[in-house]
Amino acid sequence: MKVSIVDKGEIPGLDELEPLLDEGLWSDDFLARAKEELVRQKPPIEVTKGVATKGLGDDLNAFIDRFRKRRLLEAKPEEVHPIPWLELHVPKHGTASLTTIQDASTERAVEFALFGSGIGRGRKAKLTFEETSDKRKDCASYLVRVKVRPLIYQVKNDKVVVLDVVGIAGEAVESYSQCPYCGITSKDIDPSKYKTGPYLDYSKDTVEHQCTYSIERVRDLNMKLGINIPGLQDSKLSLSAKMSCGMTWKVKYSFEPGRLYQPYWRTSGIPPHSPMWTTG
Repeated sequence: MKVSIVDKGEIPGLDELEPLLDEGLWSDDFLARAKEELVRQKPPIEVTKGVATKGLGDDLNAFIDRFRKRRLLEAKPEEVHPIPWLELHVPKHGTASLTTIQDASTERAVEFALFGSGIGRGRKAKLTFEETSDKRKDCASYLVRVKVRPLIYQVKNDKVVVLDVVGIAGEAVESYSQCPYCGITSKDIDPSKYKTGPYLDYSKDTVEHQCTYSIERVRDLNMKLGINIPGLQDSKLSLSAKMSCGMTWKVKYSFEPGRLYQPYWRTSGIPPHSPMWTTG
Protein backbone atom coordinates (compact mmCIF):
# COMPACT_ATOMS: atom_id res chain seq x y z
CA MET A 1 0.00 0.00 0.00
CA LYS A 2 1.55 3.28 -1.11
CA VAL A 3 1.28 6.04 1.51
CA SER A 4 2.01 9.76 1.08
CA ILE A 5 2.46 12.06 4.06
CA VAL A 6 2.14 15.84 4.12
CA ASP A 7 3.19 18.16 6.95
CA LYS A 8 0.26 20.59 7.28
CA GLY A 9 2.03 23.06 9.54
CA GLU A 10 2.27 24.21 13.13
CA ILE A 11 -0.36 24.27 15.85
CA PRO A 12 0.37 27.24 18.16
CA GLY A 13 1.49 26.48 21.71
CA LEU A 14 1.78 28.52 24.87
CA ASP A 15 4.75 30.42 23.40
CA GLU A 16 2.34 32.22 21.07
CA LEU A 17 0.58 33.69 24.11
CA GLU A 18 3.73 34.92 25.80
CA PRO A 19 4.19 38.22 23.88
CA LEU A 20 0.76 39.29 25.08
CA LEU A 21 1.53 38.13 28.60
CA ASP A 22 4.74 40.17 28.60
CA GLU A 23 2.70 43.27 27.76
CA GLY A 24 0.53 42.63 30.78
CA LEU A 25 -2.65 42.31 28.78
CA TRP A 26 -4.68 40.55 31.45
CA SER A 27 -8.07 41.90 30.50
CA ASP A 28 -11.18 39.74 30.50
CA ASP A 29 -11.15 40.02 26.72
CA PHE A 30 -7.60 38.63 26.50
CA LEU A 31 -8.39 35.69 28.79
CA ALA A 32 -11.51 34.94 26.78
CA ARG A 33 -9.51 34.96 23.52
CA ALA A 34 -6.76 32.82 25.02
CA LYS A 35 -9.24 30.29 26.29
CA GLU A 36 -11.03 30.24 22.93
CA GLU A 37 -7.79 29.56 21.07
CA LEU A 38 -6.69 26.72 23.36
CA VAL A 39 -10.13 25.14 23.49
CA ARG A 40 -10.42 25.42 19.69
CA GLN A 41 -7.32 23.28 19.27
CA LYS A 42 -8.67 20.76 21.83
CA PRO A 43 -5.25 19.45 22.83
CA PRO A 44 -5.41 16.26 24.92
CA ILE A 45 -3.50 17.96 27.74
CA GLU A 46 -2.65 16.08 30.91
CA VAL A 47 -1.87 17.46 34.38
CA THR A 48 1.42 19.37 34.33
CA LYS A 49 3.22 19.76 37.66
CA GLY A 50 0.03 19.86 39.68
CA VAL A 51 -1.80 22.30 37.44
CA ALA A 52 -5.08 20.80 36.25
CA THR A 53 -5.15 21.93 32.62
CA LYS A 54 -7.47 19.25 31.30
CA GLY A 55 -10.56 20.97 30.04
CA LEU A 56 -9.05 24.37 30.88
CA GLY A 57 -12.25 26.17 31.99
CA ASP A 58 -11.84 28.18 35.20
CA ASP A 59 -8.25 26.93 35.60
CA LEU A 60 -7.04 28.94 32.59
CA ASN A 61 -6.18 32.07 34.59
CA ALA A 62 -4.21 30.07 37.17
CA PHE A 63 -2.55 28.01 34.43
CA ILE A 64 -1.36 31.08 32.49
CA ASP A 65 -0.32 32.83 35.70
CA ARG A 66 1.92 29.89 36.56
CA PHE A 67 3.63 29.96 33.17
CA ARG A 68 3.71 33.68 32.35
CA LYS A 69 7.08 34.18 34.08
CA ARG A 70 8.71 30.92 33.11
CA ARG A 71 12.34 31.04 31.99
CA LEU A 72 13.87 28.79 29.34
CA LEU A 73 16.85 26.91 30.78
CA GLU A 74 17.75 24.49 28.00
CA ALA A 75 16.56 23.27 24.62
CA LYS A 76 17.41 19.60 24.16
CA PRO A 77 18.27 18.10 20.75
CA GLU A 78 15.49 16.90 18.47
CA GLU A 79 14.27 13.33 18.87
CA VAL A 80 12.18 11.19 16.52
CA HIS A 81 9.38 9.10 18.00
CA PRO A 82 6.75 6.87 16.34
CA ILE A 83 2.98 7.18 16.66
CA PRO A 84 1.10 4.05 15.52
CA TRP A 85 -2.09 4.89 13.66
CA LEU A 86 -3.14 1.45 12.38
CA GLU A 87 -2.37 -2.16 13.27
CA LEU A 88 -2.99 -5.03 10.87
CA HIS A 89 -3.18 -8.39 12.62
CA VAL A 90 -2.84 -11.69 10.79
CA PRO A 91 -4.01 -15.08 12.09
CA LYS A 92 -1.27 -17.60 12.65
CA HIS A 93 -1.03 -19.87 9.57
CA GLY A 94 -3.14 -17.35 7.58
CA THR A 95 -2.78 -14.19 5.47
CA ALA A 96 -4.38 -10.74 5.37
CA SER A 97 -4.66 -8.02 2.73
CA LEU A 98 -5.64 -4.42 3.47
CA THR A 99 -7.72 -2.20 1.18
CA THR A 100 -9.23 1.26 1.58
CA ILE A 101 -12.92 1.79 0.84
CA GLN A 102 -14.04 5.33 -0.08
CA ASP A 103 -17.43 6.83 -0.81
CA ALA A 104 -18.13 9.93 -2.90
CA SER A 105 -18.26 12.28 0.10
CA THR A 106 -14.95 11.33 1.75
CA GLU A 107 -11.27 11.54 0.91
CA ARG A 108 -8.97 8.55 1.23
CA ALA A 109 -6.95 10.14 4.00
CA VAL A 110 -6.05 10.11 7.70
CA GLU A 111 -5.59 13.49 9.42
CA PHE A 112 -3.68 14.14 12.62
CA ALA A 113 -3.34 16.91 15.18
CA LEU A 114 -0.17 16.09 17.12
CA PHE A 115 0.69 17.47 20.57
CA GLY A 116 3.48 17.16 23.11
CA SER A 117 3.39 17.50 26.89
CA GLY A 118 2.76 20.87 28.51
CA ILE A 119 1.02 22.80 25.70
CA GLY A 120 4.07 23.00 23.50
CA ARG A 121 3.79 23.66 19.79
CA GLY A 122 1.86 20.99 17.94
CA ARG A 123 1.71 19.84 14.32
CA LYS A 124 -0.85 18.84 11.76
CA ALA A 125 -0.24 16.00 9.31
CA LYS A 126 -2.17 14.20 6.61
CA LEU A 127 -1.74 10.73 5.13
CA THR A 128 -3.23 9.77 1.77
CA PHE A 129 -3.38 6.34 0.15
CA GLU A 130 -3.64 4.58 -3.16
CA GLU A 131 -6.26 1.86 -3.39
CA THR A 132 -3.84 -1.02 -3.27
CA SER A 133 -3.49 -3.98 -0.94
CA ASP A 134 -0.73 -5.64 1.00
CA LYS A 135 -0.90 -9.40 1.43
CA ARG A 136 0.83 -10.28 4.66
CA LYS A 137 1.67 -13.34 6.70
CA ASP A 138 2.95 -11.28 9.65
CA CYS A 139 1.22 -8.65 11.78
CA ALA A 140 2.31 -5.07 11.14
CA SER A 141 2.07 -1.60 12.64
CA TYR A 142 1.68 1.52 10.47
CA LEU A 143 3.45 4.55 11.96
CA VAL A 144 4.01 8.28 11.66
CA ARG A 145 7.46 9.27 12.90
CA VAL A 146 7.34 12.65 14.62
CA LYS A 147 10.15 15.10 15.41
CA VAL A 148 9.99 16.50 18.93
CA ARG A 149 12.18 18.88 20.93
CA PRO A 150 12.17 18.93 24.75
CA LEU A 151 12.41 22.40 26.32
CA ILE A 152 13.30 22.76 30.00
CA TYR A 153 11.81 25.77 31.81
CA GLN A 154 12.21 27.21 35.29
CA VAL A 155 8.67 27.80 36.59
CA LYS A 156 8.82 29.39 40.04
CA ASN A 157 10.57 26.71 42.13
CA ASP A 158 10.12 23.88 39.64
CA LYS A 159 11.76 22.69 36.47
CA VAL A 160 9.14 21.82 33.86
CA VAL A 161 9.72 19.98 30.58
CA VAL A 162 7.60 21.04 27.60
CA LEU A 163 7.60 18.92 24.46
CA ASP A 164 7.31 20.77 21.13
CA VAL A 165 6.29 18.79 18.04
CA VAL A 166 8.53 20.43 15.45
CA GLY A 167 8.04 18.34 12.32
CA ILE A 168 7.16 15.09 10.59
CA ALA A 169 10.10 12.80 9.88
CA GLY A 170 8.14 10.35 7.72
CA GLU A 171 5.94 7.27 7.70
CA ALA A 172 6.89 3.66 8.32
CA VAL A 173 5.59 0.11 8.46
CA GLU A 174 7.02 -2.32 11.01
CA SER A 175 6.33 -6.05 10.90
CA TYR A 176 6.20 -8.01 14.14
CA SER A 177 8.70 -10.84 14.38
CA GLN A 178 6.37 -12.25 17.02
CA CYS A 179 3.03 -10.52 17.65
CA PRO A 180 2.19 -10.26 21.38
CA TYR A 181 -1.54 -10.53 20.60
CA CYS A 182 -1.98 -13.14 17.87
CA GLY A 183 -1.46 -16.85 18.44
CA ILE A 184 -2.39 -16.82 22.14
CA THR A 185 -5.19 -19.06 23.43
CA SER A 186 -8.75 -17.85 24.07
CA LYS A 187 -8.40 -18.34 27.83
CA ASP A 188 -5.58 -15.79 27.85
CA ILE A 189 -7.87 -12.94 26.70
CA ASP A 190 -8.50 -10.42 29.50
CA PRO A 191 -12.24 -9.55 29.31
CA SER A 192 -11.61 -6.23 31.10
CA LYS A 193 -9.43 -5.04 28.20
CA TYR A 194 -10.71 -6.92 25.17
CA LYS A 195 -13.96 -7.97 23.48
CA THR A 196 -14.40 -11.08 21.38
CA GLY A 197 -16.39 -11.91 18.26
CA PRO A 198 -17.88 -15.20 17.03
CA TYR A 199 -15.19 -17.80 16.50
CA LEU A 200 -14.40 -19.49 13.17
CA ASP A 201 -14.16 -23.26 13.64
CA TYR A 202 -12.37 -24.89 10.71
CA SER A 203 -10.80 -27.58 12.88
CA LYS A 204 -12.55 -30.42 11.00
CA ASP A 205 -12.36 -28.94 7.51
CA THR A 206 -9.77 -29.55 4.80
CA VAL A 207 -10.04 -26.46 2.55
CA GLU A 208 -8.84 -22.87 2.94
CA HIS A 209 -11.46 -20.29 3.96
CA GLN A 210 -11.67 -16.56 3.30
CA CYS A 211 -13.46 -13.88 5.31
CA THR A 212 -13.59 -10.06 5.30
CA TYR A 213 -13.62 -7.71 8.31
CA SER A 214 -13.92 -3.92 8.48
CA ILE A 215 -11.98 -1.28 10.40
CA GLU A 216 -14.50 1.53 10.65
CA ARG A 217 -13.80 5.24 10.15
CA VAL A 218 -13.03 7.30 13.25
CA ARG A 219 -13.52 10.95 14.20
CA ASP A 220 -11.37 12.85 16.72
CA LEU A 221 -9.92 9.71 18.31
CA ASN A 222 -7.45 10.73 21.04
CA MET A 223 -4.33 8.62 21.55
CA LYS A 224 -1.54 9.22 24.05
CA LEU A 225 1.88 7.55 24.21
CA GLY A 226 4.37 7.88 27.02
CA ILE A 227 7.89 8.48 25.69
CA ASN A 228 11.40 8.41 27.12
CA ILE A 229 13.98 11.09 26.36
CA PRO A 230 17.63 10.39 27.22
CA GLY A 231 18.55 12.33 30.35
CA LEU A 232 14.91 13.08 31.18
CA GLN A 233 13.79 9.69 32.47
CA ASP A 234 12.25 11.27 35.58
CA SER A 235 9.92 13.47 33.53
CA LYS A 236 6.52 12.13 32.51
CA LEU A 237 6.48 13.06 28.84
CA SER A 238 3.95 12.05 26.24
CA LEU A 239 3.01 12.43 22.61
CA SER A 240 -0.69 12.77 21.88
CA ALA A 241 -2.56 12.56 18.61
CA LYS A 242 -6.10 13.46 17.66
CA MET A 243 -6.86 11.35 14.61
CA SER A 244 -9.68 11.35 12.08
CA CYS A 245 -10.14 8.85 9.26
CA GLY A 246 -12.85 9.48 6.68
CA MET A 247 -12.86 6.03 5.13
CA THR A 248 -13.34 2.37 6.00
CA TRP A 249 -10.61 -0.24 5.77
CA LYS A 250 -11.44 -3.71 4.49
CA VAL A 251 -9.26 -6.63 5.56
CA LYS A 252 -9.49 -9.82 3.53
CA TYR A 253 -8.31 -12.88 5.45
CA SER A 254 -7.45 -16.40 4.41
CA PHE A 255 -7.51 -19.16 7.05
CA GLU A 256 -5.71 -22.48 6.98
CA PRO A 257 -8.00 -25.47 7.61
CA GLY A 258 -7.75 -27.71 10.65
CA ARG A 259 -7.82 -24.86 13.21
CA LEU A 260 -10.19 -22.78 15.33
CA TYR A 261 -9.78 -19.00 15.14
CA GLN A 262 -11.09 -16.46 17.67
CA PRO A 263 -11.13 -12.74 16.75
CA TYR A 264 -10.84 -10.15 19.50
CA TRP A 265 -10.37 -6.38 19.81
CA ARG A 266 -9.20 -3.82 22.36
CA THR A 267 -12.20 -2.21 24.02
CA SER A 268 -10.38 1.15 23.81
CA GLY A 269 -10.05 0.86 20.02
CA ILE A 270 -6.62 2.55 20.31
CA PRO A 271 -4.86 2.54 17.98
CA PRO A 272 -7.34 1.52 15.26
CA HIS A 273 -6.73 -2.13 14.41
CA SER A 274 -8.02 -5.15 12.61
CA PRO A 275 -9.16 -8.11 14.72
CA MET A 276 -6.44 -9.89 16.65
CA TRP A 277 -6.51 -13.68 16.53
CA THR A 278 -6.19 -16.59 18.88
CA THR A 279 -5.51 -19.91 17.21
CA GLY A 280 -6.41 -23.36 18.44
